[in-house]
Amino acid sequence: MKKLNQTTPILLLLLLSFACSNSKNEGPRTIVDFPKPDDYYRHGECDEGHGKGKDLIVVKAPVKMKEKVKSSRGISSVRDLLDMAGSKSCPDLTQQEIRDLDRTARLLNGSLDDPRDFSKSNEGLQNYINDVGVIEKFSASEMISPHRPHQARACDYKNGLLPAQCRWMSGAVQGLVAGKMREVINDGDAYGSKSITLRNWWRPRCYNEKVGGASQSDHIQARGFDLDFPTPKDRAKAQKYLCELYKREKPFNMQVGIGCQTIHIGLGSPKNMRGRFGPDGSRFWTYGSLQRCGLKRLQGDDCWQVKDNQKRIHTDERGYRGGL
Repeated sequence: MKKLNQTTPILLLLLLSFACSNSKNEGPRTIVDFPKPDDYYRHGECDEGHGKGKDLIVVKAPVKMKEKVKSSRGISSVRDLLDMAGSKSCPDLTQQEIRDLDRTARLLNGSLDDPRDFSKSNEGLQNYINDVGVIEKFSASEMISPHRPHQARACDYKNGLLPAQCRWMSGAVQGLVAGKMREVINDGDAYGSKSITLRNWWRPRCYNEKVGGASQSDHIQARGFDLDFPTPKDRAKAQKYLCELYKREKPFNMQVGIGCQTIHIGLGSPKNMRGRFGPDGSRFWTYGSLQRCGLKRLQGDDCWQVKDNQKRIHTDERGYRGGL
C-alpha cells in the first residue's frame, strides 16, 4: 500500500472546503428577510436553513465577510469620525454622539470603524457591520429590508432602505446591543437557537408617514431598532440586561420602548423632552401590548421608574417607583 505524500492532507482539506462551500446552489449567498426564519444561520455548520413560505422576501446579495475596502485613511479612531458631525447628510449628528457611540462599541467589544471606507451599498454595509463586530445573526439585508415593502416602493425605495453612511455608526452599535440581548436570551450563547427578529431601522420621512410612524420618530435618523422576541420571558430577560447596562454606564443616552414581545432600542436621540425624562437624554416608554402581558419584568429588574409623570430608566432620586 502506498504511503500518502505530504500534499495529501492539504488536498483533502481543500476538497472538504469546496464541498462545504458548494453544499448549496452556486452563486452569491442568499439572504432571507421578513420574516426572518429562526434557523437562518447555524453557527459552525456549512449549511444554512433558509426556511420556506410564500411570504418570504428573498434578496440575493454577495456578502464578503471581513473584507474591507482599501482606504488611505488607515485604522479608524474616533478623531477620524468627528468630521461627519453636522454634515449635509446628518446635520443633527454631534461630535458627542459619535464619542458616545465609540464608547459603547468598545464597551461591547466592538470597534467603531469609519463607514466611508466601505462602498455605499448593501454589501458595503454588511462588510462594515462585520468589521464593527456585529454577529452574523443580524445581517445588513435584514437591516435595510422594509417591514412593509409596498409602502416603501410607493416612496420610490425599490432596493431597500439604506441610509446615509454617517448613520451606519448608530446602526452598527445598535446591532452590537442586539447581539448582546440575543446572547442573554440564549443563556450566554449568542449563536443559540432562540432568535430575535429585527423589523425596523431607518424609516425615511415618506415611508415613516405611510406606515403611521411618529412624526419625530428616531427611526427617521436611523437611531433605533425594533426587535421581536420569541416569548414574553425572553423579552423580559433582554429588558433586564438593558437595565443593568444603563445602571453600569450612566450617563447613557439610551431609548427603550417595551412591549409584550417587542423592544425598541435606540441610542443617541437628540430629543429634548422638557424634563420628563433623564437629563442624559435617556428615556423609556411602553406599548399597549405590555399592559395586556402576563409578564412585565423579572426579579432584579429595578428600572423603568416613574414619579409625577416623569420617567427615568433608573435613578436614585427619591419618590421614583417601578412604572411598568
